Amino acid sequence: MLEICPNCEKECYAETIDENRIITVNGEDIEVAIHLLRCVECSEEFEDRNQRMDELALAYREYRRRHNMLQPETIMGLRKKLNLNYEQLDKLLGFCLGTYEAYEAEYLQSEKDDLAMKTILQENQDKFKDNVTYDFNKLVTTIMTHLEKTK
Repeated sequence: MLEICPNCEKECYAETIDENRIITVNGEDIEVAIHLLRCVECSEEFEDRNQRMDELALAYREYRRRHNMLQPETIMGLRKKLNLNYEQLDKLLGFCLGTYEAYEAEYLQSEKDDLAMKTILQENQDKFKDNVTYDFNKLVTTIMTHLEKTK
């Protein structure tokens, strides 16, 4: 396939390379499959622009799966279902400003933060079946009570 090599800056043929790499997440090795191209002129490996992959995001996703943690799309769905903004959820959960948004954007949450988000899901599981508008102050009280019990 014809590509422009970012190393030699020429239009040249590139061969496809599929390989596995090990990414260490919280001391745990995670194997992720990646897709690269190799320039036949200079042998430089580079990303395929048509199949961009974020190795770290793939490793985080696998780590979350292994540890039964919430995935970014679930975290986003929770916020949308509760009809709350990022700032409200950060405040509700005791996170620093911008933390909830980062978790939606595939940053890896801590186990403590994951538990706090799961608490919201568990405490409001029946409400997620309906289109209900949530009272923010009541939700804060419920979560704070549960978090105090888990200390």
